[in-house]
Order: sequence, then C-alpha cells, then structure tokens
Amino acid sequence: MNIGILHLMHDKSATITDFTQALGPHVHLHWFTPKSHPLKHPDARIRPLSLTQALTMDAFIITGAPIDRLDFAAVHYYAEVAQLIDALAAAKLPQLNLCWGAMAALHHRYGIAKNPLPQKLFGAYAHRLDTPTPLLEGLPNGFLAPHARYVDIPLAALQSVADLTLHAATTDGHPLLVTVDHGREVYLFGHLEYRRNGLWQEHLREVGGPLPEHDTWSWQTTQDTFFQQWLKSLAAQPTAVAS
Repeated sequence: MNIGILHLMHDKSATITDFTQALGPHVHLHWFTPKSHPLKHPDARIRPLSLTQALTMDAFIITGAPIDRLDFAAVHYYAEVAQLIDALAAAKLPQLNLCWGAMAALHHRYGIAKNPLPQKLFGAYAHRLDTPTPLLEGLPNGFLAPHARYVDIPLAALQSVADLTLHAATTDGHPLLVTVDHGREVYLFGHLEYRRNGLWQEHLREVGGPLPEHDTWSWQTTQDTFFQQWLKSLAAQPTAVAS
C-alpha cells in the first residue's frame, strides 16, 4: 500500500520516524513538501508536491504545521494545500488530515473557522466517545490522546455541518476525530503519530512555550488502535491496492 504524506511539520526527521513507526513496515510512505515552500535543508526523502503523483497513491495524509495561529490567508502555501485537498476529494482518494491539516481542510471544504484558545492545548487528555467508529474500536470512554495547538474549532461548528460526523472529543469539549463519507475523509485534531516524549520534544523546540500536561507514553494504545484501524479501512476501499 502506498501512502503519500504532505510533510509540513518542523522536525522533518522525527516526523518521518513517527509516521513510519505508527503505520508499520508493510506501508510504503512517499513524502512531499509544497512547491511553494521548498525545504531550507534539502532532504532526498522529501520531494516537491506533484498532484499527478499524489493521485497515484492509495491514500494521502496532510500533517500538522507549526503555524496554527496564522490566518489561512497569511500562509503562503495554503493555496497549494487547497489544490491538493480538492484533487483528493475529486478522485475520492482516502485522506487523513491532522491538526493544522485538519483545520485547513475543514476551512477550505466547509468554510469552518478556527478560533484562538486562551492558552495552548498541550498534553495528553481524556476523551469521550460520541458517535461510534471502527477507527476507535475497543477504546473505552476516557481513552487518552495528545493535543498540541493554540487554536480550535468549536464542537458546535462541526456539528452544524450535516456531512461531518463527530466521533470523539476531550472531556472538556475539544474535538479529536471527525469523519466524512464513512471515513473516506478523516480529520484528526490530535498528534497520535507522536511517540514517547513527542510532546516534550515539541516543548523544547518552542521558545517560551508551555510545559505539556501528562507527558507520558499514555496514548500508545490509542495510537495503535487508530492507525491499525485506518489501514484496515484503506484495505477495504476500492481505491486501495496492496503492494
């Protein structure tokens, strides 16, 4: 199975390791960066985005990005990300959008705005299950997942769009997982790709940033469940081709 990833995270190598370990050895990952945002330090593993190549994948991931406090209009590569989102949707290619990628896609596709939080949502938090989904199969109410963002989308805004299904949120009302079209489009607001110490490493990169809450490897079961179930769903999609 071939999965394309638009890599927008700050730490290129750590993110490649995160997703490689989370998705496992039987998946071929193909890394891209926006043409409008070339890498400062070239990396042979990461190629300029090509929509033609993107549409040959069995699925596509858009990662988070350390720019969530910027307006979308101020992000110089947002238009290129929007083109990718449109192309994936038109081809009905399964997509997984994470954190900023999820908010960007929801803004572009459904006109949903993001709002600043009074302080960074940063740590591993307990979640409640709303609508059942195979992506979280077997996880109990109170399962843990990591979040790291300065902005959010209100649950009411997500629930007001008929096409969106909210599956899980923190116990104090921050969204974690939304899907469209029975899971063909997945919007994950947390960083389930993070490994042990992932939140702490983000803290060390951010000058003056807050300390993470509950920074332990407490979400490993959630990570394993989510990514295994997502890959299982891809194998059942008519576009997925095992290789």
